[in-house]
Order: sequence, then structure tokens, then C-alpha cells
Amino acid sequence: MARREAAPSTAEALKKAVVSVFGHTSNSTGSFGSLVGPESVSLARAKMLASNIGQLIHKLNHLIGEESGVELRAVEFELSRMVKVGTLPEVLLLTVGSYDENSNFLVILEQEKGLVDVFRSIELADELNRKLSDIEEACSVSDLNMKSEGASVMEKYVDRFTKRVHGEVTQKKYREKYGRDFIRHLGIDIDTVVTGDFEIDYSLRPPGFMATIDNVNIQDIVASEEALLEHLQSMIFTNTSLKTLTSDVGALGREILSLINDYTIEIVEKNVVEALVEAFKKRLANASDQEPQWLLEEEKEFLINCSEILNNFEDKGNTLIQCGIKSKLDGHLKGFEKIIAEDSAEVNPLMGSLANSFQEYLLLEYGEQDREFWAWEFRGDLAYFMAHSRRALGVFDHALSAFLATKCEKELAEQILESFFENLKKDEQTELMRKYIDQFKILLENEIEGKYALVGSMGWSVDNLRESVKSDIINTAVKFGDRNSIMTPTKLLEIAVKNVMEKLGPDEQAFLKNTSEYIINRMTEIVPGLADYILSYDVLPKFIKKSQDKLTSEDFADAFSGYIEPEFEEFPQWKELAHEWISGFKEEMEEKTLTPFKLIKSFVNFISDRRGKGIGEYAPLNNLRNVVQGILYEIQQWNNKIEEVRNRMYGVEQQVKVVKSEIDAKASIKTKIEDEVRLKRETPLRLREEVEAKKLLIEKIETEIQRLRDLKAAVVGGRSENELKIQTDNIRSSIDKLNTEIQKMATDVKMLENQLAQINEEITGLQSAYNQLLNDLRSLENEINEYSSEIARLEILMEAINAVMATYSNLLNLSKDTSKLFKTEISSFMNSMSILDIKSRPPTIFLEGLFDYLEYTYLKAFSSLLTRPTRLYLRNKDDPSLEYLAIYDYATPGRIRLSIGNNWLKTHGKTGE
Repeated sequence: MARREAAPSTAEALKKAVVSVFGHTSNSTGSFGSLVGPESVSLARAKMLASNIGQLIHKLNHLIGEESGVELRAVEFELSRMVKVGTLPEVLLLTVGSYDENSNFLVILEQEKGLVDVFRSIELADELNRKLSDIEEACSVSDLNMKSEGASVMEKYVDRFTKRVHGEVTQKKYREKYGRDFIRHLGIDIDTVVTGDFEIDYSLRPPGFMATIDNVNIQDIVASEEALLEHLQSMIFTNTSLKTLTSDVGALGREILSLINDYTIEIVEKNVVEALVEAFKKRLANASDQEPQWLLEEEKEFLINCSEILNNFEDKGNTLIQCGIKSKLDGHLKGFEKIIAEDSAEVNPLMGSLANSFQEYLLLEYGEQDREFWAWEFRGDLAYFMAHSRRALGVFDHALSAFLATKCEKELAEQILESFFENLKKDEQTELMRKYIDQFKILLENEIEGKYALVGSMGWSVDNLRESVKSDIINTAVKFGDRNSIMTPTKLLEIAVKNVMEKLGPDEQAFLKNTSEYIINRMTEIVPGLADYILSYDVLPKFIKKSQDKLTSEDFADAFSGYIEPEFEEFPQWKELAHEWISGFKEEMEEKTLTPFKLIKSFVNFISDRRGKGIGEYAPLNNLRNVVQGILYEIQQWNNKIEEVRNRMYGVEQQVKVVKSEIDAKASIKTKIEDEVRLKRETPLRLREEVEAKKLLIEKIETEIQRLRDLKAAVVGGRSENELKIQTDNIRSSIDKLNTEIQKMATDVKMLENQLAQINEEITGLQSAYNQLLNDLRSLENEINEYSSEIARLEILMEAINAVMATYSNLLNLSKDTSKLFKTEISSFMNSMSILDIKSRPPTIFLEGLFDYLEYTYLKAFSSLLTRPTRLYLRNKDDPSLEYLAIYDYATPGRIRLSIGNNWLKTHGKTGE
């Protein structure tokens, strides 16, 4: 029977700081996992843990593999203890193995650096993979059902191998063989150095590690030019991969530790702490409103009472142990219940909780053993239970003070920040200050959380907190205020667009919305995506290999453009941007003569620079200027069309004048003809009247002649017949002339009427042409109006874009000035504001969230460990002999330096020349 000891030896304490997790995945039998550590874990929970860790590894491998063609082999993390108490692991080692289509991982938490040699762990992971593959094959040829029987066999071997690894680790069989100069040992040439900032998020347990990149520098390597070109093909260039190695690897370590941390809770301590919290709440349930320090005074009496109850419980436990009874476990538990109930009419709630917890503990330890126990056999278990119960009491005491201090200082900070904001002048900076304060408050609460949870506060007063919070605000403002901007460029752009859109119509709003979405997509997707694509292992390295004769300052840009642009036919935005970048690089290389290595180095730096500018704080302005240029170009196109239409109008107007002149000339001729026709029509009437008169005269003369004949006179009225006949003939001759003239005039009229008809027809044709020309003029005028309207619309859009640019620039400057304003004014504001206070309230309100705080901050063993990567090992997916090493350095506070290299020159090339 296993016997628990109340106080473990140093060796046993060190063993508790070692944790081993092994996970294995097979396409045939599924996923398996096992954990060996200070607390026992069921296979089902271990399998779940392994599955979760496996998903994290897969995610990381996907990020770096897709861009750079490498995969994770191992990564070491240093575990910095934020609290210098207890025995905790110092290193977390993650190793990934593979064999055929199977994969596995091994996570080892080491109690000292160098306990496990990373190369031995890689060999071990591969060895276990091969063995498990052989076992799987044996199950298959034995005709076992692979999803049930085969899986059961695999599960047992995974658990057995995990225990074997754990035992050998604790026996120091894998101690590091080599010195710490892994660069020399592996033959690594450091080719890239990445630097940036990192922050610790104390609001997380374990604390979070967050890093950002601000500079990437490709190093010069001493080797032949030919070897350098080959080495270039093995380098990791893309920003996404470098960001993953810098930041995401750290997050991976923290997430793995957090998953393991969930399994480190000592169940006795958890149960006792939970019982203490409930007992304390019941004690305060009927209390009137109080200040927080009252709780600390009340806690002192509570702890004295709890200590007495623990002593009493231990006495009752010893009574059980010394009773000399032999019985099955159930009989001992019932006997213990009677002992607990002795000497009191009602069992104290805490005493009852302790009894239940102890009984649960015994059931967990011995519940499956169907035998009789002597009561004295539980002596070690009682000692173990009491040791952890008293530790739980100390944890409760420490945690309650830290919890209240944290809660009260956060409340005081909230009062200061909200009061400060309310007293600010409301202007354009108000919204930015609101966001600044919101983000500042997160960092401030993080600092407060870390200060009390990790260092602790066993004695404090509200007066102390008033001074403490002011100091924390000043210190945090100095730390937080170093940031150039409190919001990302895309977020500032969204705010600027929103502010301008409120003053525009629906069409302009739609245009601005589409424009901002385009720019944001360009900054977040297109620019980084294109940069990563160009520098990915599938593009630049392959181009270098294929086109070494084109690696000259003169030929490179055109050759590379021709190499990648066919891939962009379905992605016009990528194609356009790629052309812009490569053309820019070509211009930069004019009149320069670089070696191929320096040329590619310059190109990588150029693309990285373009990426940075394409997503930086001035990128929205540059994109908006491009939109304005596009609008100006479109306006110019419309103006060109207007000029073209005006030229056409001028031609039509000249035609109108000509046709109008012709119409007027024809109209004048028409008038003359009409006058002549009228005259020629009037003259025959007069002539006919004259003919008729002459006819009457003839008749009169003939009557005269007849009368002469009748009278047979020679003369009548002095005229003879002959004279009268001559007169008559003359008159008839005159009549004939008149008739001839009338006839001629009729002919002339007919001719003139024909002319008139022809002129009318010509005038009608000219008038029709004239009307058509006028219609053409109106149509052209409408076209100009339409183009002018489009120009006016574009000018409105351009004004809107200019307004967004002005608003964005102002917001950017204000954003940079916000931190300065806050730092400048917060100190004087805090000195001038009225005394802060924590309002009295029901005591149980102060205790809300206490148990959760206790659990994730104190009960989980690794909650205070900060995970930071120190060394990372990768290998090429296509060429396993090509290995990579990344070394992390934190010599400068708040700064990270990542040195990356590989062994290509050692394994494939020749160094030096």
C-alpha cells in the first residue's frame, strides 16, 4: 500500500517539479496521450490534454511550414518563477517526432536546466514513434480490430513509454551532453537577426508572453558567392514566419504550460480552500456594510478559529487511527463520522467539510481495494491531509489579503481614471482619450494584478493603496506612453471615415465605405500576403535556383517580374502591387552593381520595407492619396471628353450658321419670285380688262361701220368706213398683242411657280438639316451637362476623401499626443482631486470571485511561471538534414533578440573563401 508523507524530502520535491506528457497520433488507431506528474491523471484526461497540445503544435507547424517549408522539431522554454517559493520546474522542453505517417510529441518539465539533452529527446521521440509503428503493425497482422483492440494496446504502450521517459528523466539519464555553444556544435550559420519588444500579461495564469517585431536584419556570412546563393535558398524570409517564431512560439509554450497547469491542483488543498471560502462567507453573511480592512480584522479571528478546528479535526483523526479497529474502508468512514459528531449537538460546517474532504480523499486512494484495513494504516494519509489543509489555510490568508488589495486598488484606479476623463475638455481628442484610458486601464490592472498576486500583500490599508495606486498610474503611464499610437492605422481610418460619413449623402457614404474596406483589405491582406508570397520558400528561393544567370542589378527585376506575374492573373490587385514594388526595386538598382548575395539581401530588405510602409501609420494616407489621384485622373478624362464635345459643338455651330445663311438666301429668292408671280398674276387681269374694253370698242366701231353702211354714207362723225376698219384692225392687233402677253405671262407664272416649288423644297430640306443640327447641339449640351455632373460628383467624392485624409492626419497626431497629454496632466490631476475612498458594502460583495482567484493564482502549481522560449529547432520538410536553430535573448529589459540560422553551409556548401 502506498503511504503518503506529510513533508516530502528535497529529492521528492524535485521529482514533483518534473512532468512528462507524451502524445501519439496514428492514421490507423487515432490519438493517444499520457501524463506523469505530481498528481495522478486518468488516461481519458491525459488523452484530452495530449490532443489539445497536438492541436497547438499542428497550428504552429502550419504557420511556419506553409511560408518557409520547415517544421518544428524541438523548442526549449525557460520557466521564470515570479514567486520565489516552492520547488518548480525551470525548463519546458517540447519535442516533436515523426515516422512514416505517424507523429508524436514529448513535453518534459525539467526541475533544472540541462536535465534533458534536446538532441537525445529528439532521438527518443523518433525512437518511440518507430516502436509504436512496429506495435501498430503487429496489431494489424494479428487481425485485431484497430479502432478498438488495437487502440487499447496502443494506449497501454503510450502510457508505458511515458512512465519510462518520466522515470529516466528523473534519474537524469538524458542529461545534456554538450556545452551551451549549440551554434558551433550544429555548424549553424546565423543569417537573420530579429529584434523587438515583449510584454508580460500578468492577468493570465501562467503569465502571458507577447512579443512584437520592429527590425529584421540579414547577416553577412563568409562563404563563396556560389555557396551564399545556395544558402539564400534555405533562409526564412517571410514576416509571417518570423512573427510566428518571435511571438507565437512563446504563446505556444504558455498555452502548453497552462494546459498542464490545470492538472496540477492538489485536490486536498482545493477542497479545503473551497470549504474555507464558504465558511468565511457564512460568517459574514449577516454583517452590515463594512470597509475592506474590516474583513482583514475579521479574518484574523476566523483563522484562529479555523486553526482550532483543524487541530480538533486532527485530534479526531488520531482517535480514528488509534482505535485499533480493523474493518473495510466503509466501516472506517462510518466510524469517523461518529467521531466527528461526538461532543457536539451540531457539527461545525467547516469541520463537516473537512470530514467530507478527508473521506473523499480516502475513497480516492483506497476505494477500489476490497479488503480490511487497520485504522493505523491511515496515519500517513492523515498527516498528508493535515499538512495540505494547513497549507490551504496559509494560502487562504495570503490570497485574501492580495485579493482585497487587488480589488480595492483597481477600484481606486477606476475612480481616478473616470474622474480624469470626465474633467477633460470635450473635443476631437475625447474619443481617443477614452480608448487610451480603456487600454491603459488594461495594462494598469495587469500591473496591479501581478504586483499583489505574485509578490503578495500581507498588510495594507486604504491609505497605503491611495498612494500606491497613484504611483502605479504614474509608472504605468511612463511604460504605456512610449507607444507611438494607441490604435492601429486601420482602426484610426475607420474612425476617420465614420466621422466624415455622418455629413454625407447615401451615395458618398457608400463610396467611402467601399474605399475604406478596400484600403483595410489592402493593408491587412494584400500587402502582407504579397510580401510573404514573394519571400516564401516556394517563390524567391526557387527563382534563385532557376535563374542564377539573372541575379544581376540590371536583369533581376525584369526576370523576377516575369517569373511571378503569370501567377497573379486571377489576382489583379496582387499583380498591380507586385509590379509597383518590383519596378521600384528596379529603379533603386539603377547604376548599382551588387553581388548576387547582396542583391537578394537588398531585395529582401526592400520587400520588407515596402511591407512595413504598406501597413504602417502613413499607409492609409498614401492609399487615400492614390484614390484622390485616381479621381483626378477620372475628372481629367471627363474634361477631355467635354473638350472633345465642345470641339464637335463648334463644328455643328458653324454648320448651323452656313445652313441658316442658305435658308435666308433661299427665303429671299423665294420672296422675289413670289412678288414676281404676284405681279405676273395681276398684270393679265389688267390686260384682260383692256382686251375686253378694246373688244367693246371694236363692237362700237363695227356698229358705226354698220350704221354707215345702212346710211350709205361716206363719213359718219367725220370718219370714213376705211378709217374705222383701220382702227378696228389696229385694235384687234392690239388685242392679239395683249393676248400674246397674257399667254406669255401665264407661261412665266408657271415657270416661276416651278421655281418656287423647287425653292420651297430646298428650304424644307435646309430647315430639316437646320433642326437636326439644333438637336445635335442640344444633345451635345446635354452630354456636357452629364459629364459636368459626373465631374461634380467626383469632386464631392474627392472632397470627402480629402476630409478623411485631414481627419485621419489629425487623429494620428492626436493619437500620438494623447499619451503625452495623459502623462502631463494625470499627476497634477491626482494631486488636486479629492480624497479617494472605498465605499462600504456588504462584506460578501468584496469576496465575489475569491475562490476562482485562489484557484488560478495559488492552487495551480505553475500559475506563477513565466514561459519564454530560449532555443528552437526546426528542419526542412523536404530535406531532413537541413536543420535550423533559433536562439532567443532577453539581455535588454523589455527587448527580445532572435538569432536564426541553419546548417546548410556545413552539410551542403563550403564556408569561407
